[in-house]
Amino acid sequence: MNNISQLYIHRSVEKLPGTLRGLEKLRELGIHEHRVVNDRSEIPGEHLRQSTLYLSPVRGEPLGHCPGSKGHICCNYHTLDLYMGCSLGCSYCVMQSYLNFSPITIQMDTSPMIDSIRRLAETNPDRQIRVGTGEVGDSLLFDPLFQLNGELMAALADIPNLVLEFKTKTDYVDHLLQLPGRKFTVIGFSLNTDEISRAEDGYSVSIIRRFEAAKRVLDAGMSVAFHFDPMIRSGDWKPGYEKLCNSILELHQYALEECEDPGNGLWPIAWVSMGTVRFTSALRDKIADRPYLYDEYSRGRDGKFRYLQPLRAELYRLIHGNLQPILEGERPLRLYMCMESDAMWRQVFGNTPAHIPELKPIFQPLRSAP
Repeated sequence: MNNISQLYIHRSVEKLPGTLRGLEKLRELGIHEHRVVNDRSEIPGEHLRQSTLYLSPVRGEPLGHCPGSKGHICCNYHTLDLYMGCSLGCSYCVMQSYLNFSPITIQMDTSPMIDSIRRLAETNPDRQIRVGTGEVGDSLLFDPLFQLNGELMAALADIPNLVLEFKTKTDYVDHLLQLPGRKFTVIGFSLNTDEISRAEDGYSVSIIRRFEAAKRVLDAGMSVAFHFDPMIRSGDWKPGYEKLCNSILELHQYALEECEDPGNGLWPIAWVSMGTVRFTSALRDKIADRPYLYDEYSRGRDGKFRYLQPLRAELYRLIHGNLQPILEGERPLRLYMCMESDAMWRQVFGNTPAHIPELKPIFQPLRSAP
């Protein structure tokens, strides 16, 4: 946030509560000037960079379905493009290959987002609805300024079958811990080994700070999730991932002993997902100096390069095996793979999500809202 140099505000969102909150916080950071515009095209070319923030109205359909990939099983996750763009600078970020996030755009009007979520929940009253705000930007990197996730939590707190997830590589959680709606809110932390995170995660906070933030979330009666994504075969990756699994096991035990279930069908650790590094040809050209690119990859039906199947299976089995103690019994962990094929599911889990009781509610398709 200290790298913000320019602020542009679309005239239609100038008086919204989130904008006013953000302006007050930005003044505390020493940013006292902004320019009101009628369109993004009024931003000068020299300010089209990631140190510029553009506060925008919602454009297009506010609620989208996770894009998934051809030939891969989808977990029916829905997304809101609240914060579009990220300045953390992770080397493998797929967004830098196909989307232009200069400037970073923040869609300030949460009203159409709230209406879309309500329609989806009303259309699927018997299903758990999972909606996240971290698809095209870190959910919490700029949220202490504008607190838009809190607007969603407060406005949607009465929907019993809704779960909101805010994915992050920061530890900016404290502004959310006492808000209405926290019982159906999940803070999802992306994980990688210490070695990989230091080399590839840019300005993201350390892994230990993410786990410290996760404990604060649990202490507030909220749920956490963890995402091993993208898993990378680099350096001492095996002991590194085993260490992360041990930290999750310790946190799970702490939750069993100290934390009540938030409700809404959630446990303190709501789920853990896994995905391996994947990239388009365009992204590979941008990150050609990274050591993990010299491993063995194949190109899938969706045009993305992934590790060969045996290499991916080895990574997934490592996590699956180390978390095995909490995949059954009291509060069994929901562990699943992101963007993987039927064949990979059978290799790692022995079955597909439709035949795994803990995962079936997540992977069963939702009915589209009218």
